[in-house]
Amino acid sequence: NGFVIKMDQYIWEEACKTIRQWIDDGIEPLPISVNVSRRNLRDNQFIDVLNGLIDKYQIPKKYLEIEITETIEDAQVNNGVTLLKENGYTLLMDDFGSGYSSLNMLKDTQFDVIKMDRGFLQDFIGSERGQRIVEHTIKMTAAIGLDMVAEGVETQEQAAFLGKCGCDTAQGF
Repeated sequence: NGFVIKMDQYIWEEACKTIRQWIDDGIEPLPISVNVSRRNLRDNQFIDVLNGLIDKYQIPKKYLEIEITETIEDAQVNNGVTLLKENGYTLLMDDFGSGYSSLNMLKDTQFDVIKMDRGFLQDFIGSERGQRIVEHTIKMTAAIGLDMVAEGVETQEQAAFLGKCGCDTAQGF
């Protein structure tokens, strides 16, 4: 029904307001990650809205990171991703490992950060073979210059395992 477009824009503006407030209060901002729905990515006008908010609140783009859920290849979505990259945004692929992951996708990606899906991590960490897959996925993404965030990390054991594998950024569930 189109509400997702308005919802995205509302969230983007709230994030920009928050970043501006932190700057005005003398607080060094941390980046805020916001989602961009596939519906927005298929309509190239979204970039004007996003850039307009950056200009309106006078914030550096590095503080507004863009999360896009891993998806099957789609030319229109890829064009939206390209627009974001060309406009200087940091791109995070959300839910990596939950859907259509492939080595081709990693080879050709325009993303800066891969967020390993909680389910992927939970399913694989329980066996030695699965742990090796997680470990090598982390090492491979680092070797090709991508950062990794592990989602759904809730225990010291999980955090220690991920740290040993080279993933030092985690997000709880």
